Amino acid sequence: MFGYQGQTLGAALIIAGLSFASPVAAATLNASEVGNTVNISYTCLAGDPCPDSGNTPSVDLSATAAFTLDSFTNDGSNTFAAFTVSLSNTSTDGTSRISAIGFATDPDATINGATDGNADGVDWGVGAGFIPGFNGVVELCAFSGNSCASGSGGASNGVQAGTTDIFGFTLTFAGVIDTFVMDSHALKIASVSNSGDGSYEFGGTEDPSGDTPPPVPLPAAGLLLITSLGGLAALRRRRKTA
Repeated sequence: MFGYQGQTLGAALIIAGLSFASPVAAATLNASEVGNTVNISYTCLAGDPCPDSGNTPSVDLSATAAFTLDSFTNDGSNTFAAFTVSLSNTSTDGTSRISAIGFATDPDATINGATDGNADGVDWGVGAGFIPGFNGVVELCAFSGNSCASGSGGASNGVQAGTTDIFGFTLTFAGVIDTFVMDSHALKIASVSNSGDGSYEFGGTEDPSGDTPPPVPLPAAGLLLITSLGGLAALRRRRKTA
């Protein structure tokens, strides 16, 4: 179930007049990166103002997202990048829920729907306004039962603390492109401490050390060399025992 198809991913994230802090590193993706996983970490610690919204929670809020590029293709007119996302709410309270996530691309893209990957009752809607002030950036809103129609970001469900949700989406870029940049990640966590703390929006940073590169195929010559070395080692052992 999804709505608000085809919204534009912009180049900047703005919340309540404050710009989201730039990630430590932006992920540059192309066809050779298919199978690569980009890992994003989101953190706002208890007693510290959230980096971007300036609000201070009474509990540690955190999440991780692993964006795996499944395919990067074109039809001669447009380019398509399909992703699978594993989103985990690692917050320490038992009531918080991730109700929306967002990011930007360069060049701009449209996002064409979202699919739930683990049938857990959490659906994803596509649109804008789920995270206050994210004008011009497509966000994904988590919900169950109700839709993501609320411009204030009032999802009725989400990724609960201590759980992980898996879902997918496809980005569409106008024209045929070779590479694109993915950055300016952010999310919204609501129902913090049974809503006593309200909701918080804060940015995420890429963790290059945790990124998983696609497997590199070994050339046939390399396989032949390994086989030859293994044979020589076996022959040497037999000679020593003879």
